[in-house]
Amino acid sequence: MRNEIYQRLFDLGKPFAMVGNMAGLFDAKKRMEMFRKYQFEMLVMYPRVKFISPDNLELNSPTYQSCYVCHGILPQKIMFTDLKGID
Repeated sequence: MRNEIYQRLFDLGKPFAMVGNMAGLFDAKKRMEMFRKYQFEMLVMYPRVKFISPDNLELNSPTYQSCYVCHGILPQKIMFTDLKGID
């Protein structure tokens, strides 16, 4: 449902930041057309993000690299951040 979610976010016309899986982000033709049409930014995080559950129990790192796809948030199209040492 990535296509529908990103389309809805772009249609709202408001700034957004959506965390997700980098794998396959640009694989769908419709998403590629959408990202070409709309201004967007990416925040790529290294190493893999460890997500925390609502009850503050640390979950295992996912097997994929995470990124934020943003619109109207970041000052550059692509930014990288190093999360090593951040707990």
